[in-house]
Amino acid sequence: METRFEDLYELVEDPTDKNADHWCIKLTKGPFAGLIYKYDTVGFAEEPNDEGFLTTRFEYDIISVPEKLKEEVFSDEEEEGFNRLLGNILVEIINDDLERHKENEPTGIDDTTRDVVRRTVYKEGSSFLKK
Repeated sequence: METRFEDLYELVEDPTDKNADHWCIKLTKGPFAGLIYKYDTVGFAEEPNDEGFLTTRFEYDIISVPEKLKEEVFSDEEEEGFNRLLGNILVEIINDDLERHKENEPTGIDDTTRDVVRRTVYKEGSSFLKK
């Protein structure tokens, strides 16, 4: 059974810019509850890791830190756990969006072997767009 992280976060408006065209993520449970961040650069490693999976690479911007966390000192293990959590949330959001896209617009065209340059236009309901 696949682990889901949807109970640990929610998509929220950018508290610093209500007119932003992106969503932010607010952690709702755990030691970092209340922290709000957004993903910046997202990519994948070119080669699979030892387990055969592509490693997710991403940068993020912390938008808002609750007062209770500002004075907190976290161990290296807790910081690693934080980064792992953000990576897992990112993968979950991407997978959910891909599933919605697959369900809503089957094309029947397999273009996975062609090199294609595409500009992404997110459709209504995409988790990457602000509603």
